[in-house]
Amino acid sequence: PGAAPVPTLRGGAPRASDLDEPAAAAHRVGEAETLRKVRDVARRLEAEMERAVGKEWAQRWHVGLPSCYDSETCSFYTHTVWLSNVIRAYGMLDFAKERYAALEGNYKRWDKSLPNEENVRKLGNGYGYSPGLPYLPGENDSVEKDLVELSPQFQEKVKEACVFVHSLCGKGGSATGEKHWETDYDMRPWTAFPERK
Repeated sequence: PGAAPVPTLRGGAPRASDLDEPAAAAHRVGEAETLRKVRDVARRLEAEMERAVGKEWAQRWHVGLPSCYDSETCSFYTHTVWLSNVIRAYGMLDFAKERYAALEGNYKRWDKSLPNEENVRKLGNGYGYSPGLPYLPGENDSVEKDLVELSPQFQEKVKEACVFVHSLCGKGGSATGEKHWETDYDMRPWTAFPERK
């Protein structure tokens, strides 16, 4: 059997009791009160995104962006711009670093002497859990050709978002995040052994 066409998400828990709350939440999914709370949270998240990046950008940032399969250099613009948005709106810097690292991992295994299609085939369906490559200014920069369908204003915003994410999340990135992007509260009941200091 070949690789599954859809990625499978897996999660683990050190103790069975760590799944009590998610299981209880799953049982309440269809309840009116739960739906009201979910809609309320969604409205607040959307409002914060609009406050952080502007209403037009929050609603249209993805329109016209090529997928990594349509980019000349397989740059995953939609993923990278989305990471920029969640960092700015929700302060999810650690989350963004983990996601961007997957793109950099794909790039490490990328053979520049092969055509894109051959690299994708070699790396497997979806290249792992996140397809595409990072935006690396000056190295795999096909942004001018890839974004030609966008307005000049959106082209600049996309480029700025890519540089922003790369400077914060890329290996060797020297930029530091804002204070409010640091983890405020760790909701885990205990720290996993590998993460203990």
